[in-house]
Amino acid sequence: MAANFTQTQIVKSAERGHTAPIVDVTTFGTVLTDLVSNKPGADSAEIASQAYTVKFVIYDAELNKLGDVTMKVPSAAAYTQAVTEIVTNGALDAVATACGEGATIERDQSDDVFSARVKLIQTEENGGEIYYVSLSREKTRLTSYEADAVLTAVETWADTQTVLA
Repeated sequence: MAANFTQTQIVKSAERGHTAPIVDVTTFGTVLTDLVSNKPGADSAEIASQAYTVKFVIYDAELNKLGDVTMKVPSAAAYTQAVTEIVTNGALDAVATACGEGATIERDQSDDVFSARVKLIQTEENGGEIYYVSLSREKTRLTSYEADAVLTAVETWADTQTVLA
């Protein structure tokens, strides 16, 4: 006879959509830094993961989309440096030339992707929970929490961030 699993905890998730995407990587970085320094409901916080994607679109002479040039990098600093290097080093011109006469490459910052996951930790004396807040341009997500007080703390913090409205 097989042993049965016994439930040990009930974890919850919550999500908040933003009324408008976070406008740029600088604003995103400001919110991320504030989340880590304020560590809502926790005793410590650390960035568990980050990802940033910059995207350029390739068009032919008639402005039909031919493709994309996409670069994923691990940090906001790498994102900023990658954009600067790509735009100034002539690589885009070379790609446009390779795509045919009249091809152009444009960047629409609204297509760029920013995401980060922050691990928040409570000491045993304060609840002993480990939970995560994930930020993206379009939403904020709280995962792996048990106590409703954690949700309240994260909501209260998010309410102080106008870009997360």
